[in-house]
Amino acid sequence: MIKTLRSVWQRKFNRWLDKRIPPQTETQLSHNSIFIFPGRLGLMYLILCGILFVLGTNYQNNLILFSCYFLLSVFLLSIVSAYRNFQSLHFRFGHINDVYAQQRCLLPVWIEAHHARGELICRFEGHKDEFHIDLPSHEQRHQLDLLMPYRGIHTLPRVRFSLSYPFGLIRCWTLLAPNLAVVVYPEPLSCGFPPPLEIGQDATSTGSKTVTGQEDFDRLRAMQHGEPRSHIAWKALAQGKGLFTKQFNTNEHRAVVLELTTMPGKDDETKLQQLSFLVTQSLHTQRPFVFKLNGHVLGPDSSHNHCIKCLRMLAEFPRD
Repeated sequence: MIKTLRSVWQRKFNRWLDKRIPPQTETQLSHNSIFIFPGRLGLMYLILCGILFVLGTNYQNNLILFSCYFLLSVFLLSIVSAYRNFQSLHFRFGHINDVYAQQRCLLPVWIEAHHARGELICRFEGHKDEFHIDLPSHEQRHQLDLLMPYRGIHTLPRVRFSLSYPFGLIRCWTLLAPNLAVVVYPEPLSCGFPPPLEIGQDATSTGSKTVTGQEDFDRLRAMQHGEPRSHIAWKALAQGKGLFTKQFNTNEHRAVVLELTTMPGKDDETKLQQLSFLVTQSLHTQRPFVFKLNGHVLGPDSSHNHCIKCLRMLAEFPRD
């Protein structure tokens, strides 16, 4: 019963929060996005003021009452000071790279503190790990990391930023939604490659194809930015013909077929982890492969874009 009431309350609070602080990658704090509440020290401070008020009233002691009113005025002053200090912060979230399951994703955040002071505490909502930033910070760019235990496409939780400057009595905080999703690939599980296609086999039912590889020399092509120096045709350059790179090719029958149904794992999740390992190894070794999943056929290819497409398909594979 308590868990049900808590979940209902959480859903209603999240809907209200989405209206008050909508998800966005850049936020300038204002009164709509700032929450103020006394901290633990502030609550003890208020209890002390209440005790002084009771004592001063009972004993009709003006000195005690004056002390109580003075402390209350300091408390009210700390509310205004803490709000103005926290309001000057500006947050901007950056791009998140894809990660594998059981790895930590890095969320870059730029914090501009024009006049803010104190120790800014940051943590993802629902998680206990905290990050502490001393303001004003010489570096505006900071990184928050979060463990991603499962594969899939996950929306990042809200990030709580809190500050209790100047007296530690009042805690100002906000809950910002980065409006970013992280793609989590299956955790790689080591296994062996299946045997390559034999000569005459057709993995994609489209006939024999030729893809870029490292096997046989094919032709010269004008060099493009980012190509490895080892492919430069130095002989052609020495003859004054210009800067060219050597193109190699490999035939389709030398590629391997990576398919969920042929993996040796005992269940789909294990097979997905094995496919993730083989695709990653192919990316590192530039080994061409054909990828088959859910009726989709990609390749043969060994390029970076091809491997990333395959890994994302593995991340999006439906769960049981």
